[in-house]
Amino acid sequence: MKSNLTAQTWETSERSAAQRFHLVTNWEFDATIDAVWARLTDPVTFPDWWPGFERAEVDGDGGIGTVSRYRVRGDFGLRFDLETTVVDIQQPRSIHLASTGDLVGTGVWWLHARGSSTKVTYIWDVEPANPVLRRLSQIPFLRRRMERSHDRVMEAGGENLAQLLAEDARS
Repeated sequence: MKSNLTAQTWETSERSAAQRFHLVTNWEFDATIDAVWARLTDPVTFPDWWPGFERAEVDGDGGIGTVSRYRVRGDFGLRFDLETTVVDIQQPRSIHLASTGDLVGTGVWWLHARGSSTKVTYIWDVEPANPVLRRLSQIPFLRRRMERSHDRVMEAGGENLAQLLAEDARS
């Protein structure tokens, strides 16, 4: 099974360019929506296959109220500790998250079946809680580096997820 990964994109919202990041990632996999859903709803395994994720702990059954705690490493050796809480879930179509910790805001996973493939869109709308990071994010060239760092983490995750989904299909 060959998996296709489309390029992800990022956008910066005009209304909140000073601090908020509005980051959009698009992936497409040659895998069923159920297979993709199973991987994305098992965050404790993210550090096993998603470069940048150093730690993941989950409290809950995956439904509304489930809390996941992560340590994610980006460029410059920066580490972000964050906690996401599932606030809405529509299996296997969407997961809405609230984020606290070093990045405060929301995340939404959208999954769409397209024949035998699945299109995934992740919208990450956050701002740094750390005052130093908040100030750094206001410097245009550093902000662009932060956005590119996010893109690299997401691209690596998407590529590895494509490989895992292909392996899952062969088993």
